[in-house]
Amino acid sequence: MYKNKNFKKWIAPVSLASLLLTSQLPASIIAHAEGNKEVNASVKNVEYQKALKSSALWLYKNTPNAKFGNEDVVTDLAQTGFPVAKNYYTNYYKNIVSKLKANNGKIFDGEREVSSGKYGKVVLALTSIGKDASNIEGFNLIQTMMDKVLKEQENQTYSATSNYNVLYALDSANYKLPADEKYANLKEQMVKDLLNDQFTDENEGSFGVAWQWPGVDSTAMVTTALSNYTSRDGVNESLNKALNYLSLKLNKNAGYDGYYGGDSPESISQVILALTSLNINPKSDLRFIKNNNWSVSNLLTTYDQASGGFKNSPTSKIANDMSTDQANRALEAYDRLVNNEKKFYDMSDVKAENLAYDTKAPKLPTVKTVADNKTTVTGKTESYATVTVKNGSKIIGTAIADFKGAYSVKIKKQKAGTTLKIAATDLAKNTSKTVSVKVVDKTAPKTPIVKKVTKNSTRIVGTAEVKSTVYVVKNKKVIQKGKVSSKGKFSLSIKKQKTGTKLTVYVKDAANNKSASKTITVKSK
Repeated sequence: MYKNKNFKKWIAPVSLASLLLTSQLPASIIAHAEGNKEVNASVKNVEYQKALKSSALWLYKNTPNAKFGNEDVVTDLAQTGFPVAKNYYTNYYKNIVSKLKANNGKIFDGEREVSSGKYGKVVLALTSIGKDASNIEGFNLIQTMMDKVLKEQENQTYSATSNYNVLYALDSANYKLPADEKYANLKEQMVKDLLNDQFTDENEGSFGVAWQWPGVDSTAMVTTALSNYTSRDGVNESLNKALNYLSLKLNKNAGYDGYYGGDSPESISQVILALTSLNINPKSDLRFIKNNNWSVSNLLTTYDQASGGFKNSPTSKIANDMSTDQANRALEAYDRLVNNEKKFYDMSDVKAENLAYDTKAPKLPTVKTVADNKTTVTGKTESYATVTVKNGSKIIGTAIADFKGAYSVKIKKQKAGTTLKIAATDLAKNTSKTVSVKVVDKTAPKTPIVKKVTKNSTRIVGTAEVKSTVYVVKNKKVIQKGKVSSKGKFSLSIKKQKTGTKLTVYVKDAANNKSASKTITVKSK
């Protein structure tokens, strides 16, 4: 249901990196990336667009009403241009404003003010939907965020995680710090703090948190944050060391071993974001290719065909929020790179009027035959749409379709001839036109009751379903048939039969449903 004209790319527990400018990229990094474009033909070609679209759908399905705490999803959906309900972003914005007004311009989660890093996520989400985070109903979230940075530094609770989240936020729309002297060198100090966290031991080139826990994820996220600052002393050298570390840590699948076994979608997603922030195409840079595998082909091994989301390892059974969020963001970042669009975190051109909304109703749902002896209504509709079944004006059942659009609504048995009305409502609350179906008679008549037949009998008499047709069979041949009366009785003439002859009697109703057969033996008297 994609009505927005700009939504053209759809052909069919950590935040990530910031927007980055390429004009200041180190020459050594650019040269390496450009010098390896010829390897495109030797790597796996993969179709990632379906996974990009479906992972956005998965996130939307799991976050139908965005509010504080859903910043990553809001940012993902806005930046991928995924069509949402007309009030989706407005409701999120109102929720943030209500929190700001309740606490004099600050955001609390429970009884405690959120961290500077969390403020950074909120700034990113608001910026992605076309809001100016320095003026949210008169509240300057940029200043509030930086005041929180200063307070955390004073209390020694400031972390590298908050550091790069704050830098992502500041750089997303080139936000300016307040003019007060206390903010004058704060941004420069934040960059220096990240550089100081780079390891120089056996983990050389990696980043951690306060010289602890070196790893791929943190290295990739800091790389993304620093890529905007290559004109600063030491940043180019630091970035090259980080890229070397990330390259050396690759496994044979061009991915990174995960905590849950197998390749980690979170780690490779962070690396895709880092590389694209530096204008490096992971499909053409030999440092990030192993055995014809590359980052996007590796990421897609954790794609869940059943739900459209991403799992936390190739062998996991179900998709989850974190893996899907980060994979979606990484695929969008790569898609922007190959289409020469602005980087994922570059929100400098975002305008609220360009956000994508779903205002188109789903197509008519298909409905399989509904039988009077069944207790389900099944068919196909839009992915994750809610299907409603009515008898007259009364709702008798609802169900949510799966990723592939299949639905199965439980209902009580309905009488044959009953008209049921079926409609589908998509995630954006658009409702299809109604499909009317008649319940068909699939219930077989009861076995007929037949009175005794003797060798002298010239009629077969009994009772059966009203207005059904009675059949009398001898040696697999129908020797007589007739209608059951409106009172449920029948009387059919037959020739006299020999003692011991076996006759079979059954009935068929108007819908051609056949009863069980009644076998009778002709008696002597």
